[in-house]
Amino acid sequence: MAQTVSAIQVAREFAALARQDEDENFTAMKLQKLLYYAQAWALHKRGLPLFAEKIKAWENGPVVPEVYQKFRGRYGLNLNSEELAPDSGLEGGDKELVFGVWQLYKRFSGDDLSAMTHEHVAWSKARERASVLSKSPPIRHEDMPREVREYLAQQEAQCEAFVRGLMA
Repeated sequence: MAQTVSAIQVAREFAALARQDEDENFTAMKLQKLLYYAQAWALHKRGLPLFAEKIKAWENGPVVPEVYQKFRGRYGLNLNSEELAPDSGLEGGDKELVFGVWQLYKRFSGDDLSAMTHEHVAWSKARERASVLSKSPPIRHEDMPREVREYLAQQEAQCEAFVRGLMA
């Protein structure tokens, strides 16, 4: 079973993939949403989180505060910065999971991903718990895999419709 890594390690792996693909639209917002999706996929596939840090339900979508603080005030991220060093330290299944998430979501901008997460029950349920004392409550791990299951069901339905169209 994979050992939990830090969110910054996962962020570095996403940065390495963005660097490799020459993604000029790799923003702090895109990184935050990719971290959310990586966690959701890990919880769906493994039943365990990929990284230990909590994801909070901010108004603009899911955010890992520790990663936000590291890149605070920056929109675009310098993929060659020391903070996003090429060696994430991820190995094996962790690296494969992040690569898979990157392949699924890399075509979307940070704004697109933010809009997508606003449609997710996990983020909405957390926002409903927001109060004066906790403006950005954590997104519960048990709510996150649902998004992946819904995505997979949607993909399966599209494939079935495509195959039915071929056979008609």
